[in-house]
Amino acid sequence: MKVIWSFCLVLLVLLWDGGARAGVLGDRISSFPNWESKPPIAVAKGDLVYPDWMAGNWNVASTLVDLAAPLAPNIVTPGFESNRQYLQQPVLFKVRFQPEKNRGLISNYTFKKAQKIVADRTFNGLNIAKAYLGDDGVLSVKVDPTNPNRQITVLKWERQLISIVTSRGAETPNPREFVSTEISQQIFRGESDIYL
Repeated sequence: MKVIWSFCLVLLVLLWDGGARAGVLGDRISSFPNWESKPPIAVAKGDLVYPDWMAGNWNVASTLVDLAAPLAPNIVTPGFESNRQYLQQPVLFKVRFQPEKNRGLISNYTFKKAQKIVADRTFNGLNIAKAYLGDDGVLSVKVDPTNPNRQITVLKWERQLISIVTSRGAETPNPREFVSTEISQQIFRGESDIYL
C-alpha cells in the first residue's frame, strides 16, 4: 500500500502545475526565432506516429513566418526569392492521417488494438505541393514503399524534389497537444543542376 501512495505522491508533485512539463520541442517553440542549432532529436526510424485523435482529414492553414538563406549569396536554392510572396500569407490545403497499413498482424482485433496513426504522406505531399505550386506545377508525389522517410515529388519540366527525413522528435505535453519536428535532406534535381 505504501508503494501505491508513494507513486501517487510522486505523480501529484510532477503534475502539480496542472499539466505536463514542456519538453525540448515545446521550449523551442517558445524561443522561436532565436534558434542557434538543430533540436536534439533521434535518427528517423520508421514513420512518425501521431496520437489517435489526429486520425482523419484536416484543413490546414500554414503561414511562413521567416525566410533565411544562411549560405547566400554563394548558395541560394531555386525558388528562394519567389517564396517571399508567401511570407505572412496563409496557404490552405488538406491533409490526412490514417492507420498504418496492416503488416501481417494476426487478426483484425489485434490490428485495431495495435494500429498506429501515421500521415498519408503521398496525399499530404501532393496537396501541399499543389497549394504552393498550383495544380499544374506538380505531377505526382511518390513515397518509397520500403521507407516512409523518402519521398519524391515530380514537378513539371523534368524536375524532382527528393525529400529524405533524417531525424525526428515528438512530444505530447498533454492529451490535447502534440508537437513534432522532422529534419529532412532535400535534393532538387533540374535539367542540369542539382541542389542539396
